[in-house]
Amino acid sequence: MTWRGALAGLFFLAGTAAQAQQAPATDSITRQLNRRLTQGTVPPMVRVVQVRELLLADLRRDEVRQVPQLLAYVAQTVPDSVTAVQPPEAWALLLAAGQFEQLLKRVAADNPFDAPRLARPRLQPPRDGLFDLTQDYLVRHEADLRARARQVRVPAEDSTFLQLALSLLTQRRFSPTSQGLNADLQQFLDRYPRSEYGYFVARAVRPEYKPSRFSYGLDFHSGTGFFTGGLNADFRPVFNFGHGFEFGWDRYMLYLRNYIGTAETRRPYTADGHTWPAGQRLNYYVPELSVGYRLLEAKRLQVTPFVGASWCNFAPAKMEDRKNPDLDFDVTYGHPLTAGLDLNILLWRTESGPEIGSWLLKIRSGVRAARSPQAPAASGTLFYLDVGIGGFGRLMRAQRPG
Repeated sequence: MTWRGALAGLFFLAGTAAQAQQAPATDSITRQLNRRLTQGTVPPMVRVVQVRELLLADLRRDEVRQVPQLLAYVAQTVPDSVTAVQPPEAWALLLAAGQFEQLLKRVAADNPFDAPRLARPRLQPPRDGLFDLTQDYLVRHEADLRARARQVRVPAEDSTFLQLALSLLTQRRFSPTSQGLNADLQQFLDRYPRSEYGYFVARAVRPEYKPSRFSYGLDFHSGTGFFTGGLNADFRPVFNFGHGFEFGWDRYMLYLRNYIGTAETRRPYTADGHTWPAGQRLNYYVPELSVGYRLLEAKRLQVTPFVGASWCNFAPAKMEDRKNPDLDFDVTYGHPLTAGLDLNILLWRTESGPEIGSWLLKIRSGVRAARSPQAPAASGTLFYLDVGIGGFGRLMRAQRPG
């Protein structure tokens, strides 16, 4: 006869004696298991493995009558240095066996924040699928267990928790908590803020993730522009390109942008005793700091007017010209105020971990007054139109449902 068969016979005999004498048989079972199941002194983990195999075999037969005795046995015989049954496994087993009052006591006692208990090193049980098999049993018998749990005479808090525990322990591992169950869990925490079962419920509440009010973005752009007044009489714009950063808080935006344009002199240009000949290739630099407010934020369209300050500087484009003392000079145009309109068109949305974002087609148009350092007649206005692509993101923040 195998040790499993001997153990099954022991439980049958113990149950018969209990009914005849109307007395608990746990002590007797413990003595017999110590003597026969382990066949002498063995390491505690061997005893744990043997008991877990019995529990697995019973669950495969859809049988849970021996669960209370087996849990009591390992509780009495296995030292604190060994974890025989993980708390979620014990909760599920007690619930499957209909031991509702024992479940309530066990959940209240299994406080994971018990520092002295956590400080003790523990050997962990094998990963043998005990919780999964117990969960399968709970799913098959959920309706009956709910009905039996409602008949238990316990306070309203305990009765509510039993129903929640059954919902949680029949929920498949790694599956998100449903919206309805999530609301019930939060309602329990709100109604019983000092509940002994609060930690168990709180760890199961699925937080709601909402976009942060803070946003950020990066774009690259290219385009062209035109000059007016004396600025246009001296220079012919060709094209521009650049990049930009943006930071937002709700609808308020802060832009940090840098434009690099190319231009040519239309006629000889003289400053500080130096002269650029007609057709001189130049770069003009327009770094910008501006703020905006998003007037329109539709599903696929964002419109943001902005105003700010910029700096405008013309300098030779070619390296050989910069080495020429007669050509190596630059001209800065004053009047730093700038304004314009930023238009974003959604291309597609992205989601990566705790961040949501989108890729945008960005169209930006602006104007800047350019006051000549030489003479008022040489001043003018710089207009630009850029098209680019940019990424925009927000972090998702967890919030408890309220």
